[in-house]
Amino acid sequence: MAYTSSSLSTAQGCLRKYRYRYMDMYRPAGGSPAMMAGSLVHRGLEAFHQGLSYKNALIMMYESTVGWHEFDVQKHGTIIPGDVFDYIGDVSYWESEEGRINFSRCKAYVAGYYKRYQSELKDIQDAKTQWLVEQEFSFKLDTAHGEITIRGKLDAITLGSELPVILEHKTTSVSLESVTGTYFARLPMDIQCTIYREAGWRLGSGFPNLVYDVVGTSKASPKQKKKIAKRKSETDEEYAERKAENQESLEEFDKRIMEYYLEHPEKYVRYEVMCTEDQHNQRFNELTSFVELLEEGKKKHSPDSSSLLNIRNSSACFNFGGCDYLNVCIGRESLESSEKLIQIENSHPELSSNQETTLQLEKRK
Repeated sequence: MAYTSSSLSTAQGCLRKYRYRYMDMYRPAGGSPAMMAGSLVHRGLEAFHQGLSYKNALIMMYESTVGWHEFDVQKHGTIIPGDVFDYIGDVSYWESEEGRINFSRCKAYVAGYYKRYQSELKDIQDAKTQWLVEQEFSFKLDTAHGEITIRGKLDAITLGSELPVILEHKTTSVSLESVTGTYFARLPMDIQCTIYREAGWRLGSGFPNLVYDVVGTSKASPKQKKKIAKRKSETDEEYAERKAENQESLEEFDKRIMEYYLEHPEKYVRYEVMCTEDQHNQRFNELTSFVELLEEGKKKHSPDSSSLLNIRNSSACFNFGGCDYLNVCIGRESLESSEKLIQIENSHPELSSNQETTLQLEKRK
């Protein structure tokens, strides 16, 4: 079985969660709104680095959610010929009020990105800069247990450059006012950064620069147009009806958040993850040692024993809003009986099974 940055990060956080997610292959049913929004913004930024217009980026985003059959062709144009995308999340979510609000936010994020980096878009369109986008890769890791496969997908990497530049797109609600905060400070030690930098080094002709390409997100929603208070003479139902009439429409919210992101370039931050070659090699050796530890644990693993992969990290149970496997872990339910979990066939569904589109990277020269 191959490893990815996500699976290794999961294992470092909690070995029992790793077992549930990547060995038993149970995942949460559906995605969170934040994760779906992040994937949708990725789709728009993919269009940017292909040199496509914002209109085409918007088409790609629509096609990934409600589908082309509900797209306003008269207003936005036609679907890009030959491009077919998997839906991001459940279509019913994007058709809900919450989903439509989330889509308006994502449109604004991508529109602001196009304005913020418009000079770069022109360089791409004029073929002065070329990017390889959404490129899957695979390379072998030499361990005490033989060759182990590492897989991943680069959001964007420059082509034809002596020192490749890797862009890793991220969305976050964390304040981006300071690049010295914890969001950026941890990155030199981040597993994903180590794996992607290694892939870029093997793909290019030199030690790559890795840049976090971050979009600051918003929790904004349609709001009251003006402040109103309940009148002494009206009932609760009448007050609720008057508040509903005073509520900003989706179209009005769409316009407001779009204008905000077009006028606030500080919501877009590029941060170079500094790392020397020696530091990278040290981190890569640590990664290799951790993979060897996991491989050893798999060889000795038994679900009923006190093996390595049964160890729980109770300190991580409530990280990032809580663990999806908590009820299983404490015995309230089983993997099979949980209504929140589904078993999948592929341990890495985010990656393609088509080896022809995956770059097989050799050792560094």
